[in-house]
Amino acid sequence: MSKTAKPKLKIGDSVVKKKPWGTTLPMSKRYGIVEDVMLKDNRSGRTHKYYTVKWTSGQRSLHGSNVLIRIDPLPPSSPV
Repeated sequence: MSKTAKPKLKIGDSVVKKKPWGTTLPMSKRYGIVEDVMLKDNRSGRTHKYYTVKWTSGQRSLHGSNVLIRIDPLPPSSPV
Protein backbone atom coordinates (compact mmCIF):
# COMPACT_ATOMS: atom_id res chain seq x y z
CA MET A 1 0.00 0.00 0.00
CA SER A 2 1.46 3.36 -1.01
CA LYS A 3 0.90 6.46 1.08
CA THR A 4 0.11 9.78 -0.50
CA ALA A 5 2.35 12.58 0.70
CA LYS A 6 0.77 15.51 2.47
CA PRO A 7 0.57 18.51 0.11
CA LYS A 8 3.44 20.94 0.48
CA LEU A 9 1.15 23.83 -0.50
CA LYS A 10 -2.53 24.57 -0.04
CA ILE A 11 -4.99 26.67 -2.02
CA GLY A 12 -4.52 30.30 -1.02
CA ASP A 13 -0.83 29.95 -0.05
CA SER A 14 1.55 32.70 -1.17
CA VAL A 15 4.45 31.37 -3.24
CA VAL A 16 7.57 32.50 -5.07
CA LYS A 17 9.10 30.71 -8.07
CA LYS A 18 12.62 29.32 -7.59
CA LYS A 19 15.47 30.68 -9.66
CA PRO A 20 16.60 28.17 -12.34
CA TRP A 21 19.83 26.30 -11.55
CA GLY A 22 22.92 27.44 -13.35
CA THR A 23 21.69 30.88 -14.28
CA THR A 24 23.92 33.83 -13.53
CA LEU A 25 21.47 36.40 -14.83
CA PRO A 26 19.75 38.66 -12.31
CA MET A 27 16.09 37.65 -12.19
CA SER A 28 13.18 39.32 -10.50
CA LYS A 29 11.16 37.07 -8.22
CA ARG A 30 7.72 35.95 -9.35
CA TYR A 31 5.16 36.12 -6.57
CA GLY A 32 1.77 34.47 -6.73
CA ILE A 33 -1.05 32.64 -4.98
CA VAL A 34 -1.95 28.95 -5.35
CA GLU A 35 -5.39 28.60 -6.94
CA ASP A 36 -5.70 24.85 -7.55
CA VAL A 37 -4.01 21.53 -6.76
CA MET A 38 -3.98 18.80 -9.38
CA LEU A 39 -2.73 15.19 -9.34
CA LYS A 40 -0.95 13.83 -12.41
CA ASP A 41 0.59 10.42 -13.09
CA ASN A 42 4.01 10.12 -14.69
CA ARG A 43 5.09 7.35 -17.07
CA SER A 44 5.95 4.96 -14.26
CA GLY A 45 2.53 5.44 -12.68
CA ARG A 46 3.58 7.59 -9.70
CA THR A 47 1.26 10.41 -8.76
CA HIS A 48 2.65 13.93 -8.32
CA LYS A 49 1.01 17.18 -7.25
CA TYR A 50 0.92 20.17 -9.57
CA TYR A 51 -0.23 23.63 -8.59
CA THR A 52 -2.00 26.32 -10.62
CA VAL A 53 -0.56 29.68 -9.59
CA LYS A 54 -1.92 33.15 -10.33
CA TRP A 55 1.11 35.45 -10.59
CA THR A 56 1.22 39.16 -9.75
CA SER A 57 1.30 39.85 -13.50
CA GLY A 58 -2.17 38.27 -13.80
CA GLN A 59 -0.93 35.19 -15.68
CA ARG A 60 -1.71 31.66 -14.53
CA SER A 61 0.60 28.67 -14.90
CA LEU A 62 0.96 25.06 -13.75
CA HIS A 63 4.06 24.01 -11.74
CA GLY A 64 5.33 21.05 -9.77
CA SER A 65 6.01 21.53 -6.08
CA ASN A 66 9.77 21.40 -6.69
CA VAL A 67 9.63 24.81 -8.42
CA LEU A 68 7.60 26.70 -5.80
CA ILE A 69 8.52 27.97 -2.34
CA ARG A 70 5.85 28.93 0.20
CA ILE A 71 6.25 32.40 1.67
CA ASP A 72 4.25 34.19 4.29
CA PRO A 73 3.02 36.85 3.85
CA LEU A 74 3.03 38.09 0.26
CA PRO A 75 5.14 41.28 -0.08
CA PRO A 76 3.01 44.46 0.15
CA SER A 77 4.22 45.69 -3.26
CA SER A 78 2.61 42.73 -5.08
CA PRO A 79 -0.90 43.43 -6.50
CA VAL A 80 -2.34 39.88 -6.18
